[in-house]
Amino acid sequence: MHSSAAPEDTGLKRDSVSAVQVAVVSMAACGPAAGIALTIPAMSGFAGEALVFALLLTLGVILMLTNTFVEFSKRIPSAGSLLAWNSAGLGSNFGFVFGWFFVGGYLLISATGLAAFGGFAHDYFAGSLSIDLPWWVFSAVCSAYVIVLAWRGVAQTVESALVLLAFEVGVVLLLVVSLLIAGDVHFSSAPLDPGSAPNGWAGVGLAMSFGVLAMVGYEAAATLAEEAKDSRRSVARGLWIAGVAMPVFFLVVGYVLVASYGPIDKFAADPLAAQTLATRVWHSFGGVISVVVILSAAAFSQTAFNAGMRVIYSLGRVRLLPPVFARTHPEHKTPTAAIVLFAAVVLPAAFIASAFVGPLQLFAYYGFMTAIAFLVVYALTNVALAVFVRRHDPAEFSPLRHVLVPLLAMAGVLYPLYRTVHPLPDAPYPALTLVVVGWAAIGVALLLYVRGSRGSDVDEVARAFAAIDEPEAEAVRA
Repeated sequence: MHSSAAPEDTGLKRDSVSAVQVAVVSMAACGPAAGIALTIPAMSGFAGEALVFALLLTLGVILMLTNTFVEFSKRIPSAGSLLAWNSAGLGSNFGFVFGWFFVGGYLLISATGLAAFGGFAHDYFAGSLSIDLPWWVFSAVCSAYVIVLAWRGVAQTVESALVLLAFEVGVVLLLVVSLLIAGDVHFSSAPLDPGSAPNGWAGVGLAMSFGVLAMVGYEAAATLAEEAKDSRRSVARGLWIAGVAMPVFFLVVGYVLVASYGPIDKFAADPLAAQTLATRVWHSFGGVISVVVILSAAAFSQTAFNAGMRVIYSLGRVRLLPPVFARTHPEHKTPTAAIVLFAAVVLPAAFIASAFVGPLQLFAYYGFMTAIAFLVVYALTNVALAVFVRRHDPAEFSPLRHVLVPLLAMAGVLYPLYRTVHPLPDAPYPALTLVVVGWAAIGVALLLYVRGSRGSDVDEVARAFAAIDEPEAEAVRA
């Protein structure tokens, strides 16, 4: 039987990030400016003015999900984050397939960011500066930026994320204030009325799926648990800060944009409605919104890349991948082999796919698959929490925090998931759904293969992911 830690594992750099820095990573992972520019108009296409009501429901769902993530992070601080938690709660077989599914989700997010950066940068430079370079040149620059920062370490990543986050959030909030001062905001109750959705609750449900999609990635800060100071408190506080701040940000900005723009059908048809409004109040400086969206794409690609390669590192450490992926750089303490592997998968997913469908269209396709993947992931994590705490921490078991709230959170993500896949949108979305199902099926096939050749390693997954230090190891072995 193998030991749970690979001998090459020299460990990630401990005590390198604070609770505030954890929150920064979580918020940057959402790509707030890109979410506002791209997700809000898409939501209005399903829910009309009631997209604000859908965002209000999304806020409730995210708060309940954050309870689940925080409860787990206090018990199992791990670079594997949701992968570690579900392995410990639902068992090693599920944990193996979940890990495969989870890495695939981060792969799509990172690839989407690289493609969106190239597409938006190309359009901005060609339209505003008459510099017509191919999109892939900009995507290549973004790729180099993401990989170099991942290689250099979490401190550099956090510093970069903080600068980008402050800029993009600051510009968007300045736009909100400018619209209020200009008197362009026409307040009404319609955006908060589900009856204003042209497709009723079905439209609200579809809009919610995009609302949750806008928040996907905010749990990425949990992958910093092994590098955070006082990880139980830091990760918990960081998740709560991001879990409250980001949905409120989307809710407030979404309301102001809808109440300022005019006819909702034109708002939904405008691919950059935020820039249209910015041009209205800032005139020639309105193009800064495009710059913000470009930088936002880089930020969420960067944080997703870091989260994904840390999960690969965790898989190497417990020998579900070759132990070379648990090696860390002697100086930077970053998982170099995991970075190389993740880059080798992310880059083709971004560049080759964009070459066929275009980098901005890829955002819609990958976003659809990411929504399905993470809605499933989030739903099952709530089940894992109830099972884990009841089994391993019965003295702290709370029917409210560990059963009722997680069940409500699960219902809150299953409803938009149902509305996303039933009925399915027109082609190619049915085929994309099959790709997600196929990815999960490959994970099951890999599990069966590993079971047949080295089953003892799979059996150790739940314990090994939790064994960050002896107290967590004892909790899972109990």
